[in-house]
Amino acid sequence: MDRAQMIQVFTNLIGNAVAYTPPGGHIAVTSALASDGPKAGVAVRVHNDRPVIPAEEVPHLFDRFYRGAAANDSGEPGTGLGLSICKEIVERHGGYMEVESREGEGATFSIWLPLAPETEG
Repeated sequence: MDRAQMIQVFTNLIGNAVAYTPPGGHIAVTSALASDGPKAGVAVRVHNDRPVIPAEEVPHLFDRFYRGAAANDSGEPGTGLGLSICKEIVERHGGYMEVESREGEGATFSIWLPLAPETEG
């Protein structure tokens, strides 16, 4: 596992949560052992309780150069590459990345990574 790349992923996700959570909002970072079928792994979640990501934006969040309404309205600098790069890094490490956002609950970015690297058989 490339430590520098994993640091980049978590720095980006936590940085985004801090940048887009308004004053009075809350951010939680959690981890737990989690299997994906027969594979043992770890799930890491970065959750902020607001704002909600509009449903029509969720499918595009990992697209290169995509910046949703919150990013554009916030004045927060960015190119729209951060989440797509994070997803690519996670996938190169045998994992996957997802996002969920619901009214009244906020947004959760989840990463699943295998505990052991896949070996060629």
